[in-house]
Amino acid sequence: MTLNNLGNACARQRKFGEALGLLRESLAIRQEVGDRRGEGVTLDSIAEALQGAGDTAAARRSWRDALAIFDALGDAKAASVRARLAALAD
Repeated sequence: MTLNNLGNACARQRKFGEALGLLRESLAIRQEVGDRRGEGVTLDSIAEALQGAGDTAAARRSWRDALAIFDALGDAKAASVRARLAALAD
């Protein structure tokens, strides 16, 4: 969670390269320990950083992966991710 929060902080400062490095490290750890919800949260954060960096296609892929996890878990966060994906289509 700490790496995810640090990545988000870097993204807010528009340090997207650093943000993505931290977020990807967070994702690897969450996958390793089997934290599915945390994996979805980090994929959502990665997508936001990618979108901020201008890589809409990669952001879309990350949001789709996050949505699949949240849907499988029946997590309410699926709705916000679904809305972000819909906004990309506009």
